[in-house]
Amino acid sequence: MNYFAHARAALDRPWRLAGCCLPDWLAACGGPRIRRRTRIDVDAARDAIDTEIAVGIAAHIDDDVVFHASDAFRGACATIARDLRAARAPDPRYRASFAAHVLVELLLDDTLIRATPGAIERFYAASRSLDADALADRAARLVPGVPKDALARLHRRFNELEFLRDYADDRTLVPRLIAIGRRAGTDLGPADAIRAILPAARRLVTDRTDALLPGA
Repeated sequence: MNYFAHARAALDRPWRLAGCCLPDWLAACGGPRIRRRTRIDVDAARDAIDTEIAVGIAAHIDDDVVFHASDAFRGACATIARDLRAARAPDPRYRASFAAHVLVELLLDDTLIRATPGAIERFYAASRSLDADALADRAARLVPGVPKDALARLHRRFNELEFLRDYADDRTLVPRLIAIGRRAGTDLGPADAIRAILPAARRLVTDRTDALLPGA
């Protein structure tokens, strides 16, 4: 799952929303990877705000465990990976499964955003209401090894770019996907091959939205 899917139930609780986003923010800024076995120091929570962040982190972890194990997710990834391989010249090094995994998550975010008018505005308003340095300080209390300066910079940049809006348009979604691949050390292009499969991929994720969401 991606940012909006994780945080959609916390749009009116900014600090919990931050907790829902924190594992992905940390992954993007070189911080520690938060997994199911990661120790979240709930005992270090000093107040209700720290607790809200910790609850959001726990929700993110639980969501991902269920989401990635679901038949709906695995089936969607398999179908999109097959289409990507067919659209691209054969290359055994091409990580079609990785590209499909990321696409399902980004397209699910877009589907959920479209389904709730005004939701993306509420998401970014909640995120922007938080002080980046205070967020970094609180995160560092709960998760060992948080790079506070890097997290604060990333949070400000995240709010400035509002790149979740890019998922709605193939012209902006494709560069986002390719950039994610580049950060992971893999080439997910060419752009034309990705654009060729996007209409079917969007329909597939939209049709399976309910099945993809944890609790379905």
